[in-house]
Amino acid sequence: MGDYSSIIDMPHHVSKVHPQMPILERAAQFAPFDALTGFDESIDEAGRRTENRIELFESRKEEIDRVLQEIGHMINASALKDTAKDPLPRVSIKYFKPDARKSGGRYITAADTVIKIDSCERNIYMSDGTVIPIDDLLDAEILNKE
Repeated sequence: MGDYSSIIDMPHHVSKVHPQMPILERAAQFAPFDALTGFDESIDEAGRRTENRIELFESRKEEIDRVLQEIGHMINASALKDTAKDPLPRVSIKYFKPDARKSGGRYITAADTVIKIDSCERNIYMSDGTVIPIDDLLDAEILNKE
C-alpha cells in the first residue's frame, strides 16, 4: 500500500484547457484567514488602558467652585459692558471623560473661551461647542485674568 513506485516517476500533469495559476495566487490559497471577524479589534480594545476617576477632597471642590464663580462674574460683566474691555473668560480646564466602551476614562485638558455656566444642568459651555460636566472637573484656571 505504501509503495508509490508506479507513479513516482510520472510527469506532472499540466492542463491543456486551464492556464496555470501564478505562484503568488497559489500561495494565497494557503495564507491564514480571519476566522473570527473582529477578534483582533477585541484584543486591541481589551488591551487599551483607561484611567480611574480621581475623587477630589472637599477643599479642592471648593477651590474649583471659587474659580467657576469668578468665571461666572466675568461672563456677566462681559454681557453688561463692552466685550473689548471685558472679554469672555479664556480658561484651561482639566476634566474626566468617561470611556464609552469600558470602565474608567481619560483626563482631557481644554483651553478655550467659556460662553456659559449652567449651574442647574451643572455644565460648562465652551465656544468650540464642548460641553463639560462640572462634576467631572479636576482643575480650572482662568488664563486671561488681570
